[in-house]
Amino acid sequence: MMEISISVLQQHNPWWLRKELILDDVNIMDYYLQQFQYVPEIVADYPINIDAILTLRGPRQIGKSTSLKLVIQKLLLDDNIPEKSIFYFPLDRIEDFNQLYELLSCYLDYMRPTTHYRLHIFLDEISFVREWQRCIKALADEGKLRNTTLLLTGSNTIDLMKGAERMPGRRGNLDKLDYNQHPLTFYDFIRLIEPKIDCNNIDHLVFSKNLLYARFREYLIVGGFPMAINLFYSQNYISPFAYQIYLNWIEGDIGRVGKSERNLYQIMSRVLTHLSTGVSFHAMSKEAGISSNKTVQEYIELLERMFILYTIPFIDLSSKLPKYRKNKKLPLLIH
Repeated sequence: MMEISISVLQQHNPWWLRKELILDDVNIMDYYLQQFQYVPEIVADYPINIDAILTLRGPRQIGKSTSLKLVIQKLLLDDNIPEKSIFYFPLDRIEDFNQLYELLSCYLDYMRPTTHYRLHIFLDEISFVREWQRCIKALADEGKLRNTTLLLTGSNTIDLMKGAERMPGRRGNLDKLDYNQHPLTFYDFIRLIEPKIDCNNIDHLVFSKNLLYARFREYLIVGGFPMAINLFYSQNYISPFAYQIYLNWIEGDIGRVGKSERNLYQIMSRVLTHLSTGVSFHAMSKEAGISSNKTVQEYIELLERMFILYTIPFIDLSSKLPKYRKNKKLPLLIH
């Protein structure tokens, strides 16, 4: 178990010494070396003066950590927030809510006697922490989160949603508390790659249709992931290591919840076969050689929570209502 101390906190917050050190952060340096720099919504929307518990959800390797660092850079260099009022910590080595409570208490006890400034706390991949919401709820109930803004990231949308639901009345009064960072839509992709095209002007879109067709074919290759976009346009192909990063993420998260890689690959082979057609869990279990359609359903729901695919139910055109027992489509969010 990690031993928590102020020196450990300092290691992840080098700007406590001098705010310009944020520019030496690996995520920030990599971001500014990119040819195409996508600015996530949370960077502009982050509330600087309001008590709130925000979530930022999205798949791994989509750039959530970079988004946190961009918010921190803005707070330090543009908004002139005091250095030690900004606390960042990656939670991959924090095991449960007790250890998380110890971590946050260490920072809060260190700061509260010495400052009246608002605190900004950024916790990366909080869904790694068992029952994390118990810690946040306890701190809120104890009044320790007054004059504090928290931003929590996670790659498990269901975990973050359920955790947030268990803190009613404690998250703040903003209209929007939950943000999603998905792969870029084609609209966002064009605004990034071809900013000269006015996507809101139909005449301009018609005039640019040949270029849009070409860019759409490229969009199908990069899948809307910022890293893949920059790799593709810098070297005209996506390096094998990029595919391996995404594959390692999927295999790692599947193994972390006790599921089988073999079942994963058998089920995904059927998903790819049925991308354009509806299919039932029963049919997929037979085709994949898996004994139970309940097992297939569990894997599909897990892949949904990981932002890899989503389920589109059959829609009855007469009633305009979904029929969940009928065949459904399973389009991929990443490709």
